[in-house]
Amino acid sequence: MIASAFFPLIIPGIERAQSTGSSKPVAAAMVIGAVLLGALATGLIEPLGGLVGVAIVQLSTAALPWALGFSAGAMLFVVMADIIPQASRRIEHGSATPALMGGLAVMMFLDVSPS
Repeated sequence: MIASAFFPLIIPGIERAQSTGSSKPVAAAMVIGAVLLGALATGLIEPLGGLVGVAIVQLSTAALPWALGFSAGAMLFVVMADIIPQASRRIEHGSATPALMGGLAVMMFLDVSPS
């Protein structure tokens, strides 16, 4: 995809190379070679990015439970601050809080129960 960014440079590059005295086929070959070299250079960096990604995953394995716990806490906060008040306004009798607590208890039971 990045190589497609080089294609608009081909025609002006050929015209510029011709203005320096090169024949049209030689100028075209020089510009297309430069475009392909640029595309190759942009593709060579991708394995390095993959190695960096693998290193980050290997290092973050210890932090994964903490990050998942934090995201679960953030989701619970959103539920408690946003969804429960809206649900309580729609319910004419009682509250949505006991239903939330019951749902959390069922999820905890299903989580720790043996399969």
